[in-house]
Amino acid sequence: MKKDLNFNNKKEAKKFGGIMRKEELEQHRQVSLRLFDIVCSEYEDDLSIDLQTLHDNIKKNKFLLAIMGEVKAGKSTFINALLGEEVLPSDIRQATSAIVEIFKADKKFIKAIYANGKEEEMEDDLDTPDIDEAVEYLKKIASVQEEYRNLPIVQLNNFIIDKLENNGPNVLITNDEIDEFIENTELENLKKLPKEEFERQVKEYIKIHKDGSKIAKVVEVGYPHGFEFDQFRLVDTPGIGAVGGIEEQTRSFVNKADGVIYLHNGSAESRPLENAYKNELTDKIKKNMYLILTHRSKHILEDIEIKTEEISEIYPKIKKEQIFSVDSLTELYLKKIKGKSMDEIEGLMDNDSHAEDLFAKAARKSKGNLADFIDYLEEQSNFRSAKKSIVEFSENALSIQLTNFVEEIKKHFIELQDATSEKIKACKNKFKDPQGFAKKIHQIREEMKKYELDLNRFIEEIGDEFNVNVNGSKSQTKLEEIFNKFETEINEKSHADFKHIDNIKTYTEKIANDFLDTYEFFIKDMTNEINTKISEFNVEQEEKIKLNIPKIVMSKIWQKSKKDSTETKQKEVDQKGAWGFCKRVFTFGICGKETKNYTEVNKEKLWENIRSQILNLIFKERKNISDSINIFIDSATKKYKKEIKKKMEDRKSFLENLKNEKKSNEEFQKKIDSLNKQLCDFNENINKCNELLGELSC
Repeated sequence: MKKDLNFNNKKEAKKFGGIMRKEELEQHRQVSLRLFDIVCSEYEDDLSIDLQTLHDNIKKNKFLLAIMGEVKAGKSTFINALLGEEVLPSDIRQATSAIVEIFKADKKFIKAIYANGKEEEMEDDLDTPDIDEAVEYLKKIASVQEEYRNLPIVQLNNFIIDKLENNGPNVLITNDEIDEFIENTELENLKKLPKEEFERQVKEYIKIHKDGSKIAKVVEVGYPHGFEFDQFRLVDTPGIGAVGGIEEQTRSFVNKADGVIYLHNGSAESRPLENAYKNELTDKIKKNMYLILTHRSKHILEDIEIKTEEISEIYPKIKKEQIFSVDSLTELYLKKIKGKSMDEIEGLMDNDSHAEDLFAKAARKSKGNLADFIDYLEEQSNFRSAKKSIVEFSENALSIQLTNFVEEIKKHFIELQDATSEKIKACKNKFKDPQGFAKKIHQIREEMKKYELDLNRFIEEIGDEFNVNVNGSKSQTKLEEIFNKFETEINEKSHADFKHIDNIKTYTEKIANDFLDTYEFFIKDMTNEINTKISEFNVEQEEKIKLNIPKIVMSKIWQKSKKDSTETKQKEVDQKGAWGFCKRVFTFGICGKETKNYTEVNKEKLWENIRSQILNLIFKERKNISDSINIFIDSATKKYKKEIKKKMEDRKSFLENLKNEKKSNEEFQKKIDSLNKQLCDFNENINKCNELLGELSC
């Protein structure tokens, strides 16, 4: 349904300065949100993730500028330098999963929302000037306690948070649930503790923290920063490369941000930066991204300039004017020494070795001149140009955010416009020429029949040529030739053709090798022919047909056949010894003899056994290869036929539904009129998007 959006906004407000500019941008924000509501009411598919993320931030009136970077890049120090005060603790060893949002407020305070729903606020107590209670509180809730540094705190906290959010703050997490979580989750064992000790510590942590009262899931810092727009928020994320699941927490959040400041220690190449740029950061983020090389004072100026040029070439989607080299700590020192004399500055070096080295070098360069001393430190800091650019970016933050938001809305309206035009075109085809439309359906039916004939032809040709069960097919013919050749050769042989049983063994080994060589050639030839034939029909195969070469173990056949062919016989021999000899002499050879058993291989039986086993084996391998060929052909043709039939049935169903609609021309005209009205509304909303984009670009 069309909504009335008042776009008659005059730009007189600009002449009244920044306050009216804010009011004008707020009007644009409200208009863009109404345009979003229209898209939601009309859009049948899921909205893009980019549009949903932009809407969530604009609805909450937040522009999120995420500060991300590698461990030891000095994120907290950079944020403090940007704000001009040490708001965030920079001396904690390991951060928790807490992502800290810094927003504009009249005074500094910390607000934490815990997993059990409890909220706490902490302000600095002015009665204790040496202690900043707010910073100490933030340090406490945003760092990992010493005894838990071996554990994947983010994973454990998220488990507890999910349980409390899904089941209420009073839910009891049972031992069975903890055991199941440990068993089914790949927990990061940071210090490679023994399994039993690691699981004991995990259980202990969960039991102590399961009520959620000690787990801060939202941390906000109210601070009177100097950025123009109230909705502009700086977000301190845990470091890339941090352990215990913290890195993944950062990556997930950055996708929700409107812009990014990426901090990189300028001393070395950065694999995390390269990976983030190539695989994780969207083009929208790269367009609104600052790349800050930190620890400037530790490097030679010429090296920094070369490094900056190299980075600009490696990461072309990051604007060159948004790449800076800074030293955040030096900038904080500049804040501390502002308005102080050289003697007072020397007093600041006590118990600060870094300040001592830096100030000593600055003193040498400036030869004790305070103005030159300050100029040197400002050159080392180089923070002024970076901060100026970020401040200007913040002043345009809402405009940038709204521009991205409206562009995404416009893209969705164009998709709606195209879809509606297609519907109108389909309706007009039947309304203007129903007979022609019916003719078109008939034509598609005929095309589908022809396609099915072609598919059947493919199936028949493949089957006729290669299916072994089809009489006269190439596969059957070749297999028969091979089988008949060896069957004939073997059957023509007789045991009488072999002088000795060793000759039978030699011959059968030769036959087996000849058979394997012939089958191997057949298999390779047939494999190539089948794959070539299928590819001619443009059939997509998940894998090429591959037939295995059979193996014939002649040693087993020979041993079994020889054993089965061995016979026991008897023969008469002379008795051994003098008594046997005397018997034969006095009885003229009638006595003095005995019967003795002996074994002998029946050559005829041996040949028959071997011949039978070889023929059976050849027949078995012939059947195996036949089955493999037939199974593959059947699988390929079924898959192809199923895909094509589904696609054609979908088209047929659409056209049949359109043809069989029982509507009169008047009803179709009403439908066309309604669609045309929608099309006009979409065109009007696209124009409103263009007008709004023009307003935002001024």
